[in-house]
Amino acid sequence: KMSTLKSYVAPLLGASAEEKLSSSDFRKHLADEYGEKLEELYGKWCTLGQEVGVAEEVTQYYWSVIRDHYSEDWRKYHTLNHVWKILQDIKKYEQKLENPKAVEYA
Repeated sequence: KMSTLKSYVAPLLGASAEEKLSSSDFRKHLADEYGEKLEELYGKWCTLGQEVGVAEEVTQYYWSVIRDHYSEDWRKYHTLNHVWKILQDIKKYEQKLENPKAVEYA
């Protein structure tokens, strides 16, 4: 799946799909595309992990899995932007939710 992702991102960064795409270039592309949203999502993910006692290495590993999968080129709706928007809605309607923390974890 990462090769599919890289074949999509590589041309955006001026490289061919056959060229190796460094993880630094990939992270830069994500930062350019999602900006502060990406930082906010990562921070929220780390906070949720800390709240339930997940080891930092595990939290970071699964963040990279989620980040990579939700950035795949075939995704048009269920993207990191979609997750960010859902978290914004949770904040907006927090008072009306019976258990907003459970919704965040979901």
